[in-house]
Amino acid sequence: MILVYEEGSAATAAGTALSEKNALDITPYPRYIKKVAVTGSSAAGNAAVDLYLGQTFIGTFYNTSTGTAPVEAKDYRMIGWTVDGGERVVVKIRTASTTNILHVEVVTEP
Repeated sequence: MILVYEEGSAATAAGTALSEKNALDITPYPRYIKKVAVTGSSAAGNAAVDLYLGQTFIGTFYNTSTGTAPVEAKDYRMIGWTVDGGERVVVKIRTASTTNILHVEVVTEP
C-alpha cells in the first residue's frame, strides 16, 4: 500500500501534520513500513518532513527532487520499521517548501 501525503499549498507551517486527513494512516493491524519518498518544492534538499510511527520519531527526510512523481532509483529511502495496529503514521512538515507543494509517499506492507 502507498500512503500519499501532500501539502495543501506551498510554505505550510513547520509542525503541520500532513497526515491528519488520510484515513489509511491508521489501521487495526500492524504494517511494515518499507520506504519513504519526499519530492517537490523548488530545489532538491530545501524542504523536509519528519516521520513518526505512533509517538516514535523515525527520522527526517528531505526532498530529493522537484517533481511530484518519485523515481524508484533515486527518491525512495528504505526504512524498515513496523507500526503496530492502532498506531498512526504521522508525517509533519519540518522545513516548509518554498514555491511548490511537497509530495510524500510512504510504502507499507500490507
